[in-house]
Amino acid sequence: MLPSWAARPGVGPRAASHPSLVVGALAAVAVFELAVLRTFSRTAIHIPALHQMAKPYEYISFAGRFAYFLAVVLLIVALQWLIRTCWGAKTPTARAGAVVAGGFAAVAGAGALGVAGNLAVDAATVAAVVLLAGAVGGLSHRGAALVAGLFACAFAFDGAHTVFQALAQEGGGSIRSSWLLTAGEVSGVGFAVASPLMVEGRIGRRTWVLAAGVGIITFAAFVGAGGSTSRILLLWNEGLSGTMPSLAYGVAAAGLTASVVGLWRSGQTAAAAALVLLVAGGIGLHNTYQSGLVIAGLATLLVAGAEDRRRVAASY
Repeated sequence: MLPSWAARPGVGPRAASHPSLVVGALAAVAVFELAVLRTFSRTAIHIPALHQMAKPYEYISFAGRFAYFLAVVLLIVALQWLIRTCWGAKTPTARAGAVVAGGFAAVAGAGALGVAGNLAVDAATVAAVVLLAGAVGGLSHRGAALVAGLFACAFAFDGAHTVFQALAQEGGGSIRSSWLLTAGEVSGVGFAVASPLMVEGRIGRRTWVLAAGVGIITFAAFVGAGGSTSRILLLWNEGLSGTMPSLAYGVAAAGLTASVVGLWRSGQTAAAAALVLLVAGGIGLHNTYQSGLVIAGLATLLVAGAEDRRRVAASY
């Protein structure tokens, strides 16, 4: 069965899925920040004779901090553009997504100003992720809908655990929620493994070879002497505990690599940027910045889906 964009000649992913410049820039800067500030800076202590590399380390750390502040600025601009674009799509689903993204931005801003508490911001974030993923499912093809749904499930399970713990600390009673972490872990790995379904078309052999290489390196990092460090970084950056077999994370890394490269090479650059933003944001309630990356990623998928539907409808 042909994908929706193939229903008419000239309507393909390359014609319908280019992200805005600000969204693409945000994805690139967020990846740099993730690699340098959240990963390299936390593992540099294990570098032999680090004191002899103090100056280069200082420069790299500065670049990571600068990337973080630049990403925050780009995120604010990107969210505004995405909200306006979703509303301008003039479809009920896309406009609902605009309202949800706008609601998240408003509550997050209130939290930053001290008007809204952490519990309110956390609950609004989880709700926004679930609702946006549902909107993506309403406008995108089945593969993208499934992947967005799995990510939202993982985020909701992990986020719900955090919210329940916060409620317990505020006297709301103890709630057994440890099973939510297990469900979130399985859903999160499932999201990564299923992510190649987002690619409309065939993923090339060279892309699979590259993905296999990344998967093998990831598997080796989890089973080697630094396995505990890898799991800690996974928890800090992505919200997953690393409790599943190491092979699962190797396959997950391979799946994400194949997806991003496959999407890019097939011309689905908006979906590629969206997937990068979801990974950079991570699963669960880390901080407002990372939650914002997730909201931006889902909103980008929503914009791409709405544009795809519009082009298909115009071709009839």
